[in-house]
Amino acid sequence: MSRSPEAPRYGRDVRVAVFVDVQNLFFSARDLFGGKVDFQKLLHETVRDRKLVAAIAYIAMAEDVDMSSFLNVLEHLGYYVRVKPMKKRADGTLRGDWKIGMAVDALTLAPKMDVAVFVTGDGEYTELVQALKRFGVLVEVASFPRNTSKDLRHAADRFLPLGHSVIIERPHEEGDVPVG
Repeated sequence: MSRSPEAPRYGRDVRVAVFVDVQNLFFSARDLFGGKVDFQKLLHETVRDRKLVAAIAYIAMAEDVDMSSFLNVLEHLGYYVRVKPMKKRADGTLRGDWKIGMAVDALTLAPKMDVAVFVTGDGEYTELVQALKRFGVLVEVASFPRNTSKDLRHAADRFLPLGHSVIIERPHEEGDVPVG
């Protein structure tokens, strides 16, 4: 089933699925803004006035970290949360990613969506974006511009730059001096 490139991207009849690379987003928000992501605002900015088919958050988790309250918040906001444990490499570093899992989910959902939104800046998703476009799915990438692969940006039909609007402001503490 192939859709024309002129197919609408917005409107209540447009079916959208959002795929969130939580680690990529977390570290980008922390490094660029010193803050955390507001996942409710993120979902609102990526879905807009379209029909949400699925919102999936992918998380690789260290065994000794309790993220249960964060996972509950995501689920409460409407995300389907996929978690996998990080694996320890021979050199002692931890590794965990969802690239294959996200690809399988996106390709499985392709017939049920008109638009796929990938919330990541990781260039390793470029081939997945290209594959979905061959199925006629319009692909948007939402990420912080400074942390987004140029290849991924160019592969997408549309780039949605994220910024302060999806960052949770850190409350000022006594002694903090507001800047600006």
